[in-house]
Amino acid sequence: GEFREGRGFLTERILSKVWKNGEYADLPRPFTYTLNKDNASHSPVFYHTTLSVDEKEDQEILKHAETIFFLFDPSQDPSFLDVIKDYHAEAHRCRNRSICKQSLLLTNIELYLRKTLNLPPGTKTDIPIAFIITKSDLWSDLLGPEPLLPGVRNSTLKMNNIRANSTRLRDLLFRLTPELCSNVEAISDKVCYFAVSSFGTMPEEIEDVLTGENFIAPAGGKLTPAHVTDPVLWALSHADPSLFADA
Repeated sequence: GEFREGRGFLTERILSKVWKNGEYADLPRPFTYTLNKDNASHSPVFYHTTLSVDEKEDQEILKHAETIFFLFDPSQDPSFLDVIKDYHAEAHRCRNRSICKQSLLLTNIELYLRKTLNLPPGTKTDIPIAFIITKSDLWSDLLGPEPLLPGVRNSTLKMNNIRANSTRLRDLLFRLTPELCSNVEAISDKVCYFAVSSFGTMPEEIEDVLTGENFIAPAGGKLTPAHVTDPVLWALSHADPSLFADA
């Protein structure tokens, strides 16, 4: 059937000052949305966690999470940077600074879940994980000439397309960074891979006419976000399949 989004709203401010460990810290507030279909109403809540191993708050969040969204930044991964042909200035700079060990974040997630849910080694959780590969405008040519299939067509969620895209992305990821696939698939038996681009095109390097300083900014008038809603709709289909009875 059709899926119609209701209005979305950000609860109060983005950050909230909290007294923590003897000082005030800015912690993210949850993003809460209202989704309506027929007579049913849902309130999905999105929360960013820092995954600090000593944070009880993060453990509590993961304990109640219905889906985990893991954002992987290829511009921080040397294996991706080595095969991307047309570097943007941002990618060049990323190469020259220390690379974030993103696989360690997945290790922390696994430690959290095993501790919080009392999962023995070798046992997987049934919490779905959306593995989101960002900045697809920078590397999508690595998938070949065929574009990814649309996740939504004619107001209908196309699960077959999402699964087909996931298979292609997993194959690419497994060739370049197999440890990430192994890590995430050791956590959950419900993993789906997504490629998204917030801008849909590479950002531009612009010179400030007043200071002469160069900075990165979205390309004016060219923003075409790609596949950004697919992970959310996939997650909602697990949380309440009745929303997508005909998907």
